[in-house]
Amino acid sequence: MPSLSLRISLCFQLAECLSNFHAVDWLHKGLRSQNTLFFGPDVGSVDLQKPYLTGLELSRPDARPELTDVAKPNPEADLYRHPLVQGGENADAYRKSFDLYSLGIILLEVGCWSPIEAIVGYNAVSSLTGDELRSIKDKVLVDKNQAPLDSELPTKSRCLEVVSAHAGDTFRDIVEILLCANEIESPAYPGEKAALRYRRLREAFAEGVVERLQKMREAL
Repeated sequence: MPSLSLRISLCFQLAECLSNFHAVDWLHKGLRSQNTLFFGPDVGSVDLQKPYLTGLELSRPDARPELTDVAKPNPEADLYRHPLVQGGENADAYRKSFDLYSLGIILLEVGCWSPIEAIVGYNAVSSLTGDELRSIKDKVLVDKNQAPLDSELPTKSRCLEVVSAHAGDTFRDIVEILLCANEIESPAYPGEKAALRYRRLREAFAEGVVERLQKMREAL
């Protein structure tokens, strides 16, 4: 496992890159660890602080859904997709919050330095069912089977406890913000204007993720 400072720096670079992508109102739509490339003369000398994001075949302007292809069902890609857009579902309604969810899965992997399927306890990815893929978000965020007897609320999941142990509580909170981005973007009340929802999401990403990662990198 690389040092914490290297992992945090990598996460900051990825978050800042996506922030710049969203700033010009483009959606990536294909964020996953396999689309994050590094270069160097050999594996041992790869610079983890200089990632390159690829996998742009589905990317498009936010307001132009007709300019993209529908994502084909692919368990290895769906591991990183929000449950609402796995298997090409609701392709026309893809939103920036879904990119943030994908980034959250990647940051979880970097924090634990382990692939998402191992973190949630899945083995043969190619044979995962749709229900299993859609359950990943809940597996990461909450543990519904270990709630206190005197509480109706689920406890933090083992996944979040593991990433907290490896990268700290602040990093865990950053991952939670990203994985819950769709809820942040959802209307806070009936009839809430889209501009207010977009601003709330933008501020949550900028202040709760990018700026906090930058401060963590500087501190380390």
